[in-house]
Amino acid sequence: MTCLNEHRIKVNSNSGFAAGEDFCKLFMEDMEGLYLLSLFLTGNHDNAKQCFLAGLDECISGISVLHEWADFWARHVIVRHALRITAQHAGSLRPPGVELAGEGVVSETSLQHIALARVLALEDLERSVFVLSILEDYSTQTCAFLLAVSQKEVLEARARALQHIADFDLVRAMLA
Repeated sequence: MTCLNEHRIKVNSNSGFAAGEDFCKLFMEDMEGLYLLSLFLTGNHDNAKQCFLAGLDECISGISVLHEWADFWARHVIVRHALRITAQHAGSLRPPGVELAGEGVVSETSLQHIALARVLALEDLERSVFVLSILEDYSTQTCAFLLAVSQKEVLEARARALQHIADFDLVRAMLA
């Protein structure tokens, strides 16, 4: 289980496979987590919406998966669509002028906005590596394969991302 997703689909049929209605329920119940995954990987709201809806559509009409793999499959489909969208719009995904809030911010909502802004302010590669390797717990090798870069580049991008995100616990707390 990843820190972005704590929902588990329950087996409610005799087939053992998740059906379209199971995925609809999964996407409704974990909408925030799946949308955040889409947003973090694509870097902006328009692309995140496109990614989320494409992921939902594929899960509903795509291949059958076992119930115990349903959330993994939904997240995998979101990741695949996000990386495809990111590749199509390379270099134009980072929101212009993302600014962090000033010192002394105390509300939980403000802290969440700061954490979100810090993740979205990362360059595309750093943001993707951060989300995949840290938040989604993909291996360095898997990240390298999905992002079509070397494992060394993944390790370097992860280090840069962690340097830019000064308070990693804040990001995890926001997503819990």
